[in-house]
Amino acid sequence: MSIVNCEYCGTAVTLSGAGWKQVMKQLMVINKLSSDQALEVGKKWLDEGILRRNVGARTEVTNTYMKYVPYWVVPTAVDAAYSGTRGSGVGAMKAGAGKGVGGFLKGMAVAGFERQMSGGKQHNVNDRKQKSFNVPVVAVRGLTLFELEDYEFRPDSKAIFDKNKLDKGIEIMGGDVTEQEALDRAKAFASRKTEEEVRGTMDFVASLQTNVVTHEGELLYVPVWFFEYKFKEKTYFALVDGAAAKVMKGQRPAISLR
Repeated sequence: MSIVNCEYCGTAVTLSGAGWKQVMKQLMVINKLSSDQALEVGKKWLDEGILRRNVGARTEVTNTYMKYVPYWVVPTAVDAAYSGTRGSGVGAMKAGAGKGVGGFLKGMAVAGFERQMSGGKQHNVNDRKQKSFNVPVVAVRGLTLFELEDYEFRPDSKAIFDKNKLDKGIEIMGGDVTEQEALDRAKAFASRKTEEEVRGTMDFVASLQTNVVTHEGELLYVPVWFFEYKFKEKTYFALVDGAAAKVMKGQRPAISLR
């Protein structure tokens, strides 16, 4: 199966053993950033967080490019009922572990608050978690670098996809992930993410029942700036949303005191 764009108008169709089918919701957002502006967004992100100073100014950019990447954006709703114990802050500390200095300190702070509120005593919990969000699923199989975990597209202006309105000479990637695959991936992601969030608030989870509902997705073409850079001889990367001027995903040095 593949998603093919008409070279003239850009209309997308899916081709499979069952024949072709036009993608009904095919949208785009326009790039608003130059290379220098996108790089500045990335450098500001590098300086965010605890114990970071002038990281962006001391990086060496080794590779940069921009391309339009197709993402299935899947509206997803989660309803999770769970029970267990809470009070010691163990769950919060576990959730913060492995997420850098900032995540560790946040976990410690939340754990301390829980212990203060509970008097250090565990208590039984029967609760539920409900949330709705849009899950992005990259529509290109194997493009793992562009897969997103904690980013949600909230474009202030979307338009019907029109190849002629996009930057000339910029690559527009074709896709090979069907909408049904995207729905399945979004459902699996939402279930896993919800379980992580619940366990991050509990000392012990006795039961967890999660119901995930997905709705018809839309194929959104997003201008993505890719930057590869070096800091103290180590190589990192960052993806910048050219429409929203935000970092979508990336790597950065854990600590820099000078």
